[in-house]
Amino acid sequence: MTVRDARALVDDAMEAGAERREGAGITKLDAWMRGHDHAGFIYGGLFHQSVDMAERHLRLCEELAESMALLLETAPVKAAPLVLERSMGEAVMRLAYMLDPEVMPARTVLRMTAYQLDTVEGNLRAAHSFGGYAEDERVKATESIATLQGWLRDAGFELLPSRTEPFTSSIGIEGQRENLKFNATDAYAKYVPTAPWMWELGSGVTHSRGWMLSGLISTLRDDAITSALDVALESAMSVITLADVLADVAESHTGVDADTFRKGNHQRRLAVTSMAERRSGLAVGHKEYAARGADWKPRPGYMGASFIRPPKTKESELQDSARCDPPR
Repeated sequence: MTVRDARALVDDAMEAGAERREGAGITKLDAWMRGHDHAGFIYGGLFHQSVDMAERHLRLCEELAESMALLLETAPVKAAPLVLERSMGEAVMRLAYMLDPEVMPARTVLRMTAYQLDTVEGNLRAAHSFGGYAEDERVKATESIATLQGWLRDAGFELLPSRTEPFTSSIGIEGQRENLKFNATDAYAKYVPTAPWMWELGSGVTHSRGWMLSGLISTLRDDAITSALDVALESAMSVITLADVLADVAESHTGVDADTFRKGNHQRRLAVTSMAERRSGLAVGHKEYAARGADWKPRPGYMGASFIRPPKTKESELQDSARCDPPR
């Protein structure tokens, strides 16, 4: 349902964006690009490439959401959904960062350009990793980097080189500057202020952090603290939260009215929290919920039986001891 509604929201946003509604981010960006001395390159090249990038990110999110649903429906998995959730989160954060309504149009163009330049330079890094097997690709990537860097300088962009040639550290224009490296942790803190932990959980599984796996994956000695149901509910809540971020991006950038989408999305949030017996503090309207900032704290509530390690008994201690005894 969330995927279907998100697809409809994107379609509506595309129509709204084409209208260049007053106050919308795309309207301000359009005026800045058309007024630039190198409008042909910026509009016809950088901007159109960024539109393609945004479409790929949205299609990626759709595929990841459907993959998560398929996994959760077919097997009691716990680690894989969190890895997929992390990947989806980074894609949404990139869109939110690139189209942040609080930054000037010049900075928006810089963020689009930084992603494209990092993509081209990333081809060379990938070729290096293959060693001599990708020599032709390495040569092509090096030439592509030089070409794009030359075009950008000719269009008035300032490129700060990295300590390793021919890579770029940051890019600037009209007094604004952006690093090529994207910081997803900072993006989560800004665009998902009430749930930045979503990124930490996903990263914990992706990078096999001990603090995460110890409660998620069972061993011969200990059962996992977290159940497959807990993971399913957490994953659903994360997708719902990321859908809200996507709605914010669509509304601020194109001027589309996303209130109906948020309302329906919030009803799913209430349904999930009701299943998890954690509805306390969330049974409010979607507007009140969206207005909460990073300082909001819920009332203490029941986190679910799977989060509570059962107390040790004499029998369980004897069983643990037996597991530790060497075979005879």
